[in-house]
Amino acid sequence: MPLNNPLSVSLTNNLPDNFEYTYFSLTVLSQSIAEMETLAKRRPPYELNLFNGHLGQFYYFTITYAFVMEFCKLMEPRVKGSNKHYASLQRLNWKVYNLKGKSYFKAFNEIETSICSLRCSPFYSFIKNDLRDKRFAHTDKSQAKPFYFPPLTDEQMRAAKDACNVMWLIQNKAAESFKEEFSNHVDDTTENTITLYGAYYKYCVESGKLIQILNGS
Repeated sequence: MPLNNPLSVSLTNNLPDNFEYTYFSLTVLSQSIAEMETLAKRRPPYELNLFNGHLGQFYYFTITYAFVMEFCKLMEPRVKGSNKHYASLQRLNWKVYNLKGKSYFKAFNEIETSICSLRCSPFYSFIKNDLRDKRFAHTDKSQAKPFYFPPLTDEQMRAAKDACNVMWLIQNKAAESFKEEFSNHVDDTTENTITLYGAYYKYCVESGKLIQILNGS
């Protein structure tokens, strides 16, 4: 049974509640990556105008913040005997193993291997050490301006998408033992919003209405 409602999900009775936490983080992570990709596209000047002001810059900061935090939450280690790190994929894996036992052992080991591979990657080190620990969750003095957050490179964006895909595979491999499936829903209306803004801004400039609007007339 696919569970499609973004950012909100009603779990079936047989699913442990860990799935709701990991699903939320995965959905925010996927949406953040999609938004960063949208903002990184080459665009005509009238559309780019939207990103040159406070609104565009603050929006990029917030989606980068969301991406970094949710990525790290999903990669947190399991803390035995505690309610900490409830959105951790490793915690989810152990929860399912404790419920299902030997029938889940193969999937459990495969998931642990995938998690280890993600944690050992240079991209995870960059996200956790350079962005979360030094810029977002804590602030270390650096040569960069405190509020300057350069966009991810093309290589980093590919790594982000690859890691996110692996995380969704982990979520669904754990859900398989309950005969459930989670879908990766991404809203793509931001692109339409930017296109409409650019068309309207161009019209206002060319028709002379922009000055009237700015003057409140």
